[in-house]
Amino acid sequence: YNLSNDIGETKNLSQTDSLYYNRLQDELNHWESKMIDPLWGEEKPWMDVTYYIHKQLMQNKEVLYKAPPDKDDQQ
Repeated sequence: YNLSNDIGETKNLSQTDSLYYNRLQDELNHWESKMIDPLWGEEKPWMDVTYYIHKQLMQNKEVLYKAPPDKDDQQ
């Protein structure tokens, strides 16, 4: 996205400006290569919840749950 011209982030430049996109992707990959591995990870149910919350917030939607369902509730 070009925030100078598209503050609403409506035009994905990865499809129309592949050179710029590839340069940014390379810079991100380089930066990430200098980071240490995470010291801990979350189990899959929590990763799913974290993804859901992030997605809802990015779309300005209400977050309907903030934790994985109890295992007892799934039976």
